[in-house]
Amino acid sequence: MRNIWTSVFFTARRAGASSPRNSGPRTAQLSRDLMLLDATSARRGGFSRRPSFQWLKPPVQAGAFCLAILYGAIAASAQDFTGVQPVALDQPRIYAQLRRSPGSPALVAKSQGQSTSTIECYLDTGASSVVFSANTAKAMGLPYQRTAAGTPVKYEDIGVAGNETFGVSEPLYGSVATYPNGSDGNDAADYSNPIGPYRCELRASSSLLEVITGDLDVIGMPLIQHHVIVMDVRAVNNVTDKIKTSLVAPNSRLIPPVDERVPLKLVSFSNFTKIIPAAAQGPEISPNPIIGLDPLGVLATGPTPLAQFHGKSAKISMLLDTGSVSSMISRRVAAELGVTYSADESTLVGVPADQQFSLDIGGIGGQKTSRGFYLDCLQIPTDSKRPLRYFKAPVLVSDITVSNPQTKQSFTLDGVFGMNYLVASAAITGGLVPDIGNIQQGPYSFLYIDMEKGVLGLQNAKQK
Repeated sequence: MRNIWTSVFFTARRAGASSPRNSGPRTAQLSRDLMLLDATSARRGGFSRRPSFQWLKPPVQAGAFCLAILYGAIAASAQDFTGVQPVALDQPRIYAQLRRSPGSPALVAKSQGQSTSTIECYLDTGASSVVFSANTAKAMGLPYQRTAAGTPVKYEDIGVAGNETFGVSEPLYGSVATYPNGSDGNDAADYSNPIGPYRCELRASSSLLEVITGDLDVIGMPLIQHHVIVMDVRAVNNVTDKIKTSLVAPNSRLIPPVDERVPLKLVSFSNFTKIIPAAAQGPEISPNPIIGLDPLGVLATGPTPLAQFHGKSAKISMLLDTGSVSSMISRRVAAELGVTYSADESTLVGVPADQQFSLDIGGIGGQKTSRGFYLDCLQIPTDSKRPLRYFKAPVLVSDITVSNPQTKQSFTLDGVFGMNYLVASAAITGGLVPDIGNIQQGPYSFLYIDMEKGVLGLQNAKQK
């Protein structure tokens, strides 16, 4: 499948801060100087996935943003929520190390007089493979694979803004550690046993998004699929720190008790990938979690999300995308709800102007601006049969379309369920130095995503 990145990115610079771009893997030590507020909202990339969000720790210096924290995002019912904003304040990340064999030393990068084996990565359920930036590949000494005849192996990926061609790595083993942790990922004892071997996607060159936000390295579904993602989001709700994220075994004691469970389906998009030459070995591609019906129609039974607006409703399936700070629906779904783009694409028809918002979304394929609006209600099914109901639910209107290179069949996702519904969120306006306001506490304290059981577990936050 194509990696759908939705990353909304915003950049704020502290006086005297270092450049948001470094020539090697981004470590916690190097990235501490960055003040990047990356909001993904459409998929792999983006001002609207892919990702890059560095949390601004208070106090914010003069000339930065004035943040007003408004609690009370949780309504009276345990299942009803109001106040969710278009952009999540953080995305899950993980520390990673790479090896060429299970027993070999971790690969080491040398950059700007520093050495590290630690790569700070986004943990992305919307990415069907593992992706490393061009700078990380160079610093870690990862060669771009060629055929026996010397032809470069290329992999075509699809994102929110179109196609992009990647190189392919040699087989690698990955170990992961909780992010953040006290050692900044530098203690070998913190890491899991090596997982692999997997071939990864290697970016051919730095994108504009990476120039602004720093290198974007992604741990996707190949390393996630047989594990459980555990997120402690309390610090983000309190606007004091980042999401604490771990990748644990299915029987781990770190998996928290939860109040609600959202059923997931793992759906493979491997038929929509393209490798050149066709006989070459491509990157490892794994299924992605879907809330609702199988969008490809293979498993088309069971409960599914419901989008409602002005008396109209649409049953949809949604990609659960931890790499996206924002959520979205397709143009087709929006049209079912009576919402379309104007002829010049500058506004949405069917929604009052003062109830719209726009975000620059970018990632694979480049960047573009998408507009969004607030659904009257977005219902998400649970195992308890009581749906989660998000009122005045923000969604971008944007298409992510893939094509089968053999049959030429195309497919467009109905929607993306991003991190803004799971953690603290905010309304963001403006350009590279945006205005951030109306910060709302997230509805949950702990989350887990169990791929083998097909469950998104949610522990409700305590009301204040």
